[in-house]
Amino acid sequence: MVRPRAWLAHGTTITNVSRIVFQNNAPIWTPTVTNTLDLLAPTTSMSATAASASTSVFTVSWTAIDAGSGIQRYDLYMRTGTSSS
Repeated sequence: MVRPRAWLAHGTTITNVSRIVFQNNAPIWTPTVTNTLDLLAPTTSMSATAASASTSVFTVSWTAIDAGSGIQRYDLYMRTGTSSS
């Protein structure tokens, strides 16, 4: 696993290129690749309306914000019943 140095800041860009040489052949240069460090965690919030006594239907809404990489997907989990196990 590759980890950035602890002193690098959020938003730091790291650019790399490689040269590959097979025996006596001319070098092959790889494309330049740039990565940007996203060191800030996303923020999330969720709210739900209470179900009434006459129905078990309720509305759930959520948001997530990430200023660096963005949000690719949400994973939502649901539990039924009252047991904590």
